[in-house]
Amino acid sequence: MVEVAIRWRGLELARNIEAHMPDTRAAARPSEEEPIAAIADNAASLRRMVDALDELIQATSIADAVTVVRDAARDLTGADGITVILRDGDDCHYVEEDAIAPLWKGRRFPMAQCVSGWVMIHREPVTIPDIYADPRVPLEAYRDTFVKSMAMVPIGRREAVGAIGAYWRTQTSASPEMLSLLGKLADGTASVLEQVRLRTRLEESEARFRLMADTSPIMIWATDREGRVEFVNRAYQEFFGRTEADIRTHGWAGLVHSEDAPRYAQAFAAAASRGTSFHAEARVRRADGAWRWIASYASPRFGEQGQVIGMVGSSPDVTEMHEALAQARDAGRLKDEFLAMVAHELRQPVHASVAALRLMEARIGREPGERARAVVERQVQQMSRLVGDLLESARIVRGEVELQVQTLDLAPLIRHVIDATTPALGEREQQLRVDVADEPLLLRGDAMRLEQVLMNLLSNASKYSHAGSRIAVDASRIGPEVLVSVTDNGKGIEPALLPHIFELFVRGTTAGSGFGIGLAVSRRIVELHGGSMEAHSDGPGLGSRFVVRLPAA
Repeated sequence: MVEVAIRWRGLELARNIEAHMPDTRAAARPSEEEPIAAIADNAASLRRMVDALDELIQATSIADAVTVVRDAARDLTGADGITVILRDGDDCHYVEEDAIAPLWKGRRFPMAQCVSGWVMIHREPVTIPDIYADPRVPLEAYRDTFVKSMAMVPIGRREAVGAIGAYWRTQTSASPEMLSLLGKLADGTASVLEQVRLRTRLEESEARFRLMADTSPIMIWATDREGRVEFVNRAYQEFFGRTEADIRTHGWAGLVHSEDAPRYAQAFAAAASRGTSFHAEARVRRADGAWRWIASYASPRFGEQGQVIGMVGSSPDVTEMHEALAQARDAGRLKDEFLAMVAHELRQPVHASVAALRLMEARIGREPGERARAVVERQVQQMSRLVGDLLESARIVRGEVELQVQTLDLAPLIRHVIDATTPALGEREQQLRVDVADEPLLLRGDAMRLEQVLMNLLSNASKYSHAGSRIAVDASRIGPEVLVSVTDNGKGIEPALLPHIFELFVRGTTAGSGFGIGLAVSRRIVELHGGSMEAHSDGPGLGSRFVVRLPAA
């Protein structure tokens, strides 16, 4: 596209030049006004200009373009010297020259102190028949040169990026036709320089991207809209043991597991057609033949008109993560099975102990026996409660409980829980603030189970807060959700413990009594209602806040 644009610009300039040339058919007739020699000169100039533009189109660097301009300007003007100047910030850099004696090649001058700078600033050509009579000429720079006259044109009309200078050792006044030829050459040069710079920046950008991609240990790739591979980095090639050329030819066909390929391809096609991000996981065959899990993430690439032209993404190897998740699921399943087994095995001894105590009470009525019986009974009752909690948590965590769902207003339920816990709060002189919305907090849920959740949160807030502390209960409807929060300024939660606070049997060093069951069960109940539970704390001694979110009816 870049070369097409340059060639089109060159042809346009050639047509403009030709339009300003005299009509050779008319000039072929005998005429004193248009000698045949002049016609020949004009035709030669036209041919040289077209050749120069064609050479400019082929230029692949600024240095190549500057060399073409230097030679063409010398041929077109017949001057004793030519310089090509490029703007470098606020300086004029004399990058190239061809002259009968050295001029200023390689030197830089402030734009405000040289004729080339004046030309670029004012974006107009200048002809100076006598350099010693023009105040724009810095005579100190010209004193040791052959130059007596000069002409200069800017490169670039809207924003000059350089200039072309022509110099004579005798006083010469450049003709309008000569200035026009130099101007046309400068126009073509401006277009080529812009395109060469764009191409250079693009190549540098691509080189930086490839360097960055090749140093990444993660597979990085780019495709067109249809999924044909356009680029893969070194990690991608090493992972699959294939060259980039081979991958470009055969794509990722045969690399993805046959069970995952249809789903993977469908997800990619959907993202490419909609212009959205892409994410999919699949098993792929590594170079050593092993099947590995990858997680591919990609974003669309858009063309100038906003159309999707492809995708660019990465595919990290997530096999270890899959294995860890599988192990975690197995561990969770084994833990649940263990809980169920322990609860089942303990139930019978507990029942037998209770029966034995009843028999002791019937046979021993004396005071020593009564005291012993009371101690054993308390311990057995505590064991019975623990067994009940274990059994309950095992059923709830496995999702084996059946919710008695109905439409209910959560506000009265909250007030009932508060009434039930108020005496315990009063014993510890804890202050309770309640802010429940006046509007009904309607939702679909199991009243008994939700009361269990709220009771657990409020009891924990009291248990893990010191005497005289403050506890707050807030409930309201926000959008499609009913939110309930219980906040205290008690012992708080350690940062390392916070991500695991809802796991079974998790207790922190700041915890009091308890077995680490209540919060796990409470969150599972909330999840069975389609909601979520969050825990927040700034650390030990800074209190905590638990938030329950439930879908509103």
